Amino acid sequence: MSYYLKICISGQNLTGLAGSPAYVAPEVLLGRYSEKVDIWSAGVLLHALLVGSLPFQGDSLEAVFEAIKTVKLDFQNGMWESISKPARDLIGRMLTRDISARISADEVLSKFMIYYECIVGCLFYLS
Repeated sequence: MSYYLKICISGQNLTGLAGSPAYVAPEVLLGRYSEKVDIWSAGVLLHALLVGSLPFQGDSLEAVFEAIKTVKLDFQNGMWESISKPARDLIGRMLTRDISARISADEVLSKFMIYYECIVGCLFYLS
């Protein structure tokens, strides 16, 4: 198996199809995308880790791609009621189809560190 490393400068547009279908960002399906597709894929993974299922599903490859392009995710009801509001907010910002509104990698890391520090601080305070 061969692995290729593609270095891109922030804001550079990329082309070509690659990756696992369920994790593909909608703009990849259009053939022109940026590094923010990785945030989308990480959001799909985070969704699966928190609720045990992929957010975009279908009976065929075409159905999965259609779901990625059109399904509106609802982070308020059902299985999401037991997930913290900050986690729901983070996933929502990672899985937005509006690329300009999609959170950056730096923002994801800073949000994660804030949440981590709050949890550790609360645990220390309670002990």
